[in-house]
Parts: sequence; C-alpha cells; structure tokens
Amino acid sequence: AKNANQNKEAGQLCEAYFYAASKNLFAGHKEVAKDYFQKSIGTDQKGYTEYISAVAELRSLETQK
Repeated sequence: AKNANQNKEAGQLCEAYFYAASKNLFAGHKEVAKDYFQKSIGTDQKGYTEYISAVAELRSLETQK
C-alpha cells in the first residue's frame, strides 16, 4: 500500500487494513479484526467505502460484548 503520494497511500492503507480486518473477522479473530478496523479508520479516508464499513463493523463488534 506504500505510495509516493501520501493521500493515495492513506487510501490504499485504509483498504488494506479493512480487508485484513475482514479476513480476521471471518476467521473468528475478533480482537485482531478490531485492531485492523481501527487502523482503517485511523487513516481518516472518510470518502472510502472501506472507511465507512470499518466504522460500521467496529460498532457492531463493540455492541456484541
């Protein structure tokens, strides 16, 4: 996800973290998934679908406690 263009890199990281989180969530690794969803959100790429989905998934995980 590295890129010389910092904005593009942030978007690619947002996507990469989201999909890593999804993979871990499907595998049953909820804590790892939460970390990756938080990293996705941490990129602050609010225009990305993955950002919006990460927010929703993290909220869902938090309410499942």
